[in-house]
Amino acid sequence: MRQCKFFDMNEQRKDLGLLDLLVVCWNFLVKIFLIAINVAAWCLRMLWQKKWVMLLCVLIALALSVLDYKKNGNTMAAKAGFAVNTYSKKPYFSIEVIRNLDMDEFAEATGLSEEEKNAIISINPYYVIDLNDDATIELIDYKEQYKMEVDDEKAEERNFNVWATKVFYVEMNLRDKEVAPAVRQALVDYLNASPVMQKAWETNKVFVQGCIDALESEFRKIDSLQNIALNKEEAGTGFIETRRGTTSTYGSGTFIQVLSWDKNRLKEMIYEHQLTMNDLNEGPIFCNTPISYSEDARSSLKWHLINGLFFGLLLGYAVVLLLMKRQTIAAFFNKK
Repeated sequence: MRQCKFFDMNEQRKDLGLLDLLVVCWNFLVKIFLIAINVAAWCLRMLWQKKWVMLLCVLIALALSVLDYKKNGNTMAAKAGFAVNTYSKKPYFSIEVIRNLDMDEFAEATGLSEEEKNAIISINPYYVIDLNDDATIELIDYKEQYKMEVDDEKAEERNFNVWATKVFYVEMNLRDKEVAPAVRQALVDYLNASPVMQKAWETNKVFVQGCIDALESEFRKIDSLQNIALNKEEAGTGFIETRRGTTSTYGSGTFIQVLSWDKNRLKEMIYEHQLTMNDLNEGPIFCNTPISYSEDARSSLKWHLINGLFFGLLLGYAVVLLLMKRQTIAAFFNKK
């Protein structure tokens, strides 16, 4: 016997409800689109019919924008950014000093003129990501999203992004970018004058020089041992006890080769420490890269003119509406 299939009324109501909702949304979007078209058409019509009113409002707004540019156009004329190298203390010491900088005290301590001090809007330090630990900035951590990993000794092994320990970034907002070199030098001098920084600097210099002396001493010992081994090999004598507690024949050349590897590695280590010492001799902190500048768009005449044109049009349409509805507005205020 063939079974009859009945309609599910609940499902039918759901389908109709969804269809009605789609129709309502479509009608709403169509109305919004038509309103936008009508508004645009009205604006174009008023722009022609009330062109003298609109032109007057635009000219007034442009004149005010030009005056504002001449008066305040350099409120934030430029941003000056530069990297700061520090081999004496981790960046967070200098960063905290800069964040708590008192401009009056800073200018007085460093000999900045009143004009140079007034040109400074703000000085902002940032941690950076240095993936290869070569004092090269790969990423500026503006939001400090890697803060929890700065002291994680195993972070580098896991290839995580961590704050650099030898470099940080400073960004200055200035009214006049011409003062940037003087302000940067003043900032470096101010940080270097810190007793904490000076103590860390001297301690680091002593430590690095001690490493260089120890490595050079070890190099001389290995070089002397290699010379003895070469002499014995030439003489054809048998064996010599190595520093690793084993014996090796000279004829194979293995022992002498191992000593050569040790010497080459020591040369690399001495060279790396000498580079660090050269950096330390520059001072507790120093800058060896040029300043990068970026103009602020809000300080340009073009931005002021575009801004003036926009507000001039808004003012013009507002005046046109007031003129069109002046009788209604007057009646409203005269109504008792």
